[in-house]
Order: sequence, then structure tokens, then C-alpha cells
Amino acid sequence: SDLGQKYVIDNDGVDIIIKVLQFSIFLPWNDLSCLLRSVCTGLLLNLLTDQEQLYSKVLELGTLDTLSSILENGVQNKDSEQAAMHCMIIINFLTESTPDDLLMTERLCKAVVKILEQSTLGELSELCVELLHSQAANDCVGLYLARAGLGELLMSLLDKHRPAVYDDELRNLMKMACDVLIHILNGDEAMLLLFADGKGKVFQGMMEWLDSTDEYMMSTAILAMANFAHNDKHSIQLVKLGVAKKLLNILSRNNTSEADIRLQHALLSGLRNLVIPSENKPVVLEEGLLDVILPMTNIPTYPVVFNLLPTLRIVINGQGKPLSHGGSL
Repeated sequence: SDLGQKYVIDNDGVDIIIKVLQFSIFLPWNDLSCLLRSVCTGLLLNLLTDQEQLYSKVLELGTLDTLSSILENGVQNKDSEQAAMHCMIIINFLTESTPDDLLMTERLCKAVVKILEQSTLGELSELCVELLHSQAANDCVGLYLARAGLGELLMSLLDKHRPAVYDDELRNLMKMACDVLIHILNGDEAMLLLFADGKGKVFQGMMEWLDSTDEYMMSTAILAMANFAHNDKHSIQLVKLGVAKKLLNILSRNNTSEADIRLQHALLSGLRNLVIPSENKPVVLEEGLLDVILPMTNIPTYPVVFNLLPTLRIVINGQGKPLSHGGSL
């Protein structure tokens, strides 16, 4: 109750619970200690709900390090799974309260990725994805997550569970996971790490997703290619691997005013980046660039014009700089 919450807070209950949690991480990891951590994290969550004035104090007490320690030990039983759920919600509270501060350390990112990998409970997985979705747009966090293997993990989970995604709630979670992948790839260092000279599992998986029949997966791959094509070396390699041809094939089916504007924008962003290197221009022209994009000159929407005209100019004049595409579909 609100009265009980106030009584516990007024009598230093938050400090005491955090001290108990900090003590608990040094206990042997057995059923009793997991129960203790589950109960304590649940109580801390109840005390912090709608009590934003406490968040700065909680952070000063090193709570995120304590929660990281709990998460690092993974999901071993029902109580540790429950404790992990409590931790995710608390971390979400704390990070949302200070959006300008980088609270997601590399250690915490690794711990969250570990929980997502081990989780068999849908609600816990959803909490992990929601937390990562809110934080991955930060380039530092994105790099931490890339190093922790989140890109490979998300693609594996999406490939595995896509056939079972049949309702709006699960589709929304799937879209959120796809958005996380693009947030990560929008950072230059993370993009280079996941591209890995064309040998990265994430890049190779995105190549396969370009042929996916699932709209989210295909759209994610298109956005990813726009980011991978962020320098001449990558662009030349991508064209040799047939990426431009794949993008043109998709755009040829979506080059009218009735097609999805966001999809057109993403496709044109990727093609724009790919035609910047001079050696790519004749190849992409031969693959049918003009035949596909010239009909789009009749589409008056700004996102299309924004990329269509520069793409034509680059092909003709050989001028242009690559664009990152950090959006979502």
C-alpha cells in the first residue's frame, strides 16, 4: 500500500534493502540465496515505483553494480528468473530517469545480453528487449552490445521464433528487436565490428534477410545495408556481393506512389551510398538503376525526393557523401 511504502521509505528501508542485496551477492548461489535475492529485488522494486525522488540516491549507493552482479549469475531457477525480472524493471526506471547520463556500462550490457540468451520466460525476454531498445541508440551502448554478441543473438532468436509469431503483441516485440539491431548498426564502430570485412555473422545474416518474406526482417536488412555501405571499401564489396541488385529487385516491386514510403526511403538510402564509389556506378547502372528509379520521379513525397534526386546526381556527377540510416520501419 502507499502508506506501507511511505513507512518503509521513511525508516531507511531503501538503504537497508540495498545493503541486504549487496550482502546477498557474496552468498553461495543456491535455492535459498536465489529466494533472498528475488524477495529483496521485488521489495526494492515496490519501494521505487512512482518514487523518482529516490532514484539519484539509489544510484549513489551503487545499486546498478549490485544488480549487474545478480544478472551475471544468470537464470538458474524460478527465483533467479523472478529476480532478473525485478532487476530489469528497476534498471529501466533508473535509466529512463537520467536519459543524459550513460548508466548502461559494458558490464551491465553483457549481463543483460546473458539473461536474454538464457531466458525461457517470454515476459523476461520482453523486458530485456524493451530495456535494450531504450538504450541501444547511444553509440557507446550500441558498441557494448555489439561486443557482447547481441546482434548475433537477436538474429538467431528472430530466425528461430519467427514462425511462431502470430499475434500483434509478438509482432511488436519482433519489430522492437529489429529496431535494436539498426540502432546498434548506426554506430560506426559497432557497424565495423559486425561487418567484419564481410565475414561477420550479422552481416551474412542480413544478406539472407534481404530475401525474407517477413516484412520486418527484410526491412531491417535493407536499413542495415545502408549503414554497412558507409564507406567506399564496403560499398565496392557490397556491390560485388550483389547487394545493389537485391535492393533494385525489391525497389522494382515498390517504386510506385502506392508503395510504403519508409521502405522506398530505406532502399534509396542504400542505393545512394552504393553508387558513390566511381567503380560501382557502371555496375549498378547495368543492373537497371535508372529503369527502376526514374518512374519514382512522379512520387511527390519528401522522403523519396530527398534520396532520389541526390542518387541521380551522384550517378551523373560523381559527387556525394554516404548517409547513415538510423530509422526504423
